[in-house]
Amino acid sequence: MSLDVLISLAGIVVPVASAVASMLNQHVRDAQANGKAVPSWLLHVVALVNAAALNGDKVVQLVKLVRCGK
Repeated sequence: MSLDVLISLAGIVVPVASAVASMLNQHVRDAQANGKAVPSWLLHVVALVNAAALNGDKVVQLVKLVRCGK
């Protein structure tokens, strides 16, 4: 696979992952604001999507949530 193909794929994957991450992040924020527990599996999924969207700060935040169990 050439570098051009990889850059093209990243140009497609990152914006799509970013849009999905935004929706999932909002869902997690809403659940937390309503005092609901967010399942750890969902936090893991959201962290992976944020990693694909290159949102490193959000990944760190979600990993801390998983470790604290909140």
